[in-house]
Amino acid sequence: MSTLLACGCSWTQPNFKTNFHPDMDCNWPKWPELVDGPWDKVVNLAMGGSGLDIQIPVILKHIMLNDDVSHIIHQFSSWHRYTTPNGHRQNPCLAKSKHTERQDSVLKDALHPSLARMEEIENAFPTNHRSIELRLNNSLILLNALIDLCLYKNIKFIGWQGIQFSNTKDKSLDRFTYNYFIQHELFHRLDELNNWGKIEFLNWPLVDNITDSMDMILPRTPKFRVSVIDSHPNKKGQEFIAEWIHQNATTI
Repeated sequence: MSTLLACGCSWTQPNFKTNFHPDMDCNWPKWPELVDGPWDKVVNLAMGGSGLDIQIPVILKHIMLNDDVSHIIHQFSSWHRYTTPNGHRQNPCLAKSKHTERQDSVLKDALHPSLARMEEIENAFPTNHRSIELRLNNSLILLNALIDLCLYKNIKFIGWQGIQFSNTKDKSLDRFTYNYFIQHELFHRLDELNNWGKIEFLNWPLVDNITDSMDMILPRTPKFRVSVIDSHPNKKGQEFIAEWIHQNATTI
């Protein structure tokens, strides 16, 4: 018995519900169920709104307690996201967009009061050079630890950037984020492991495209998205992502 372990944010979440269309049935198969591979079952640990700070520990715990995992496919969300001690999912990129103050925002009503809470947290703990260094450093340490465990347990690891790596609405902060990431010694370690074929990143080095990573993978058309105002993948979008992974992953 072998298992594919998948993780990510709402783009991968098995019980995804759209905030924009609360009556819509979103119970279509997500890409982990659709990717062809040499496994007997799929475990999907994805959590909406989550960042690497919680995704990676959840994956680590699962493979520590289970010996049947043969493959991991991890969809990375924004590297700025984190979870607060009381369990709130914080998205600094969304918070810095100040949707609650914008008359033209389609998110203001659909995501209230989450947006207001995010803005309050961002005001109390602002995203700046120091906080970016801390978050990226911790995420790189966690990711390297996860990959070390995968190598030790002979688990094939595949990672891909599912949504934009950094989109703080502040170009100077985005540039700092990109530069800090690609200059980090643990980035270079991942780069070597990827080049040696020990692990596989499908759109490495993750920061290549300053545009939305998902737009580079999934066409932004109603055919593949939930709606014009909700860019999450719909049923055909999930099928498209699964096929993209199958075509680009050489270790499946």
